[in-house]
Amino acid sequence: MKTLYLLKEKGVDLGYLFINIGGKPVSTQVFDDIENLLSRGLLERDPKSGKLKLTVFGQKALSQRKPTKKVRNIMKIVGDVAKQSS
Repeated sequence: MKTLYLLKEKGVDLGYLFINIGGKPVSTQVFDDIENLLSRGLLERDPKSGKLKLTVFGQKALSQRKPTKKVRNIMKIVGDVAKQSS
């Protein structure tokens, strides 16, 4: 969630509303989307780390779509922000 918040701070607004709870950005909308992707089998939690990752089905679904220029730019920013937040 921190990465999505940092993206918004960098000007990439994906439409999520964040509130600050205990010094951390939180969005119920992000939680809802994650639950939706989990229930559809596109995401899963790694059993050891608990981190979210794409399922094989999710990877296949993404690989079948050619990203637009805007999506490629967002993906670059996501990579940059993810490196900063780890």
